[in-house]
Amino acid sequence: MTDCMKGKTFVWTEGAELAFQVIKEKLTTAPILVLPNISQVFELHTDASKVGIGGVLSQGGRPIAYFSEKLTGEKLRYSTMTWSFMQWSKMRGNLLVFVRINVLGLDVIREQLTTDPYFSVVLQDVQASQKSDFLLHDGFLFKGNQLCIPDSSLRLKIIQELHGEGHVGRDRTLHLVQHSYFWPTMRKESWDQKLYQAEFAHNHAVNRSTGFSPFQVVYSAQPRGPLDLMSLHVPGSVPKKVKDFVEGLHEIHKDVHDNLVRANSKYKQAADQKRRQVDFEVGDFVWPVLTKDRFSVGEYNKLSAKKIGPVEIVQKINPNAYLLKLPSHIRCSDVFNVKHLVPFYGDSSDDEVIADSRSNFVYPGWNDEGPR
Repeated sequence: MTDCMKGKTFVWTEGAELAFQVIKEKLTTAPILVLPNISQVFELHTDASKVGIGGVLSQGGRPIAYFSEKLTGEKLRYSTMTWSFMQWSKMRGNLLVFVRINVLGLDVIREQLTTDPYFSVVLQDVQASQKSDFLLHDGFLFKGNQLCIPDSSLRLKIIQELHGEGHVGRDRTLHLVQHSYFWPTMRKESWDQKLYQAEFAHNHAVNRSTGFSPFQVVYSAQPRGPLDLMSLHVPGSVPKKVKDFVEGLHEIHKDVHDNLVRANSKYKQAADQKRRQVDFEVGDFVWPVLTKDRFSVGEYNKLSAKKIGPVEIVQKINPNAYLLKLPSHIRCSDVFNVKHLVPFYGDSSDDEVIADSRSNFVYPGWNDEGPR
């Protein structure tokens, strides 16, 4: 019926009509649900996918209760097996005394246990009642509550599945795997699984400033993947390859240098937009700003005068640093950065000019505490 509404036109097919009649019959036929009988066996059928979960509790082929839910948000990261168990726990109540879950493809574990180098020996000991920490149930081998996984691609799939539920770290992933599964090399495989992925991702990551990946800067080429396998070495071709390699490496380094220069120029341009351009000459008068580090220990407080002057510039060390003639009671370095100097506008010989003035301090981009 949903297919009929897809596309630009609405087409009612024979299959849609049949589905509609079946749904109508199910909805109008009473009773849909039956009352439970405690003396009979209950059956719970569940199903889960990446988009939703559902379950039906039945007895004698008749439904008693049902549950369904669409997965959204954080729930989309859980595995289908996890949702199957969670769904069973929601519906079981106090009625279920026996549960059996069939997972397609899981029977292959039984077959691989007999050929696994480690678990085949354990299996023989368990069958001979020589292993007490392992349990054989319905063909599956358990260590406590952990399902034993033989050496196969299923181990890697389990690690990827649990890691993908929330992009958790190595230790958290290992804890999740150990909670439900067991194999002797689990810790090493969990680390190796993430190590090569991290290394491959790092070597391919392009730096924003250089424009190249770390691997490409060192070797002048991108790291090779499975599809980039080269043919065997051909005698006589080494000199040309070496020459091409060196030339390519020099070109990469030159491009890296040029990209860094452009990036630094871009950052400098952005910083210069917030920087004021002020140039003083010897003999000019300025208002110096005393920062907290220029006060002696115990002298600084919020009510201390932060601006003094006007004072005279006695030497221009460079465009960023000036030597000032400070009053005798100011005990700090007399060299100031240009960002802590504000031009003085007025007559420095005026007797009314005071040494510590806050009201005369007016300059665009500054406030009473200093530069913004």
